[in-house]
Amino acid sequence: MTNICLYTCVHIKDMDRFKLQRESIERSGTMIPHIAVVDHEDMPAFRDIPFQQNLRLVSTREVLSKKTEARRRGYRLRRRQPEWWLCRRYGKGIHGWGIQQVIKLAVNRVTDATNIVCMDTDTICVGPVQESDFIGEDGRTHLYETQTKIDVEMAGWLSSSMRLLGIKQTAQPIYCYTHSPVVLHSGILVDLQKKIHDKHQRDWEETFLETRGVMEYSTYGAYARHIDKLNRVTPASPDICCTYWYKDEVKDLRKTLVNRVTKEKAKMLAVQSNTGVWLNDYHDELNQLWDRSDESPVTC
Repeated sequence: MTNICLYTCVHIKDMDRFKLQRESIERSGTMIPHIAVVDHEDMPAFRDIPFQQNLRLVSTREVLSKKTEARRRGYRLRRRQPEWWLCRRYGKGIHGWGIQQVIKLAVNRVTDATNIVCMDTDTICVGPVQESDFIGEDGRTHLYETQTKIDVEMAGWLSSSMRLLGIKQTAQPIYCYTHSPVVLHSGILVDLQKKIHDKHQRDWEETFLETRGVMEYSTYGAYARHIDKLNRVTPASPDICCTYWYKDEVKDLRKTLVNRVTKEKAKMLAVQSNTGVWLNDYHDELNQLWDRSDESPVTC
């Protein structure tokens, strides 16, 4: 059994970001296996990308149920296409953002790893990432849980997820579970899926997709804390990653990037796509960080 893997959901439009992510994994000296889930029809386009060491490409057909895969496919089809009618019999098409959430929660279907490090395509490695970076001294998986920079929208995600799971919200503290990366424990995922199915008496994927306001990470975090009672995870701050979340944080990025990552001793870097910044434009700065990691010993 593999104990850890990296995990990314990637669309064809994010291929350039994904290529940079793959380059960063190899250039940083990170040796952890990496699984990337690609829309089935786009698999041929990804087979020849560079930097494929320890990479395994997986089709959405291997992760999603037949019904959910059809609804994913149906969103991208036009009514005049014959396949559109075949997909519509399973329900309304689903936007890729919603599908990605289910893909993350269903990762246990394509790996036997206990710890799954979910990385969005705008998250890269700037240092040699290791298994020990995601596991506490007590052997439990990190649960990235913070109470800073929480806005109303994030609080709403947690509230919706707690309602989905039947968790009492009165007098409960508000935590943020939306980070990049996020570490998921495979055993908790299996139990979470069963909990949603048993409580609502319907397929967990369908229930999750049809529940307004829920998010994958807040649902996972709520289950891990309130139902599993932190038995398999330990709360931790996502200090491994230097994150630029909002537009006002990326001003003068070229001047501040290397110093900030170095000061925070981060091994990963995330510049959220909603800032409008593409890390591909900062390759010189990334080279400095990768060159620095070449001087650090890599242990597994």
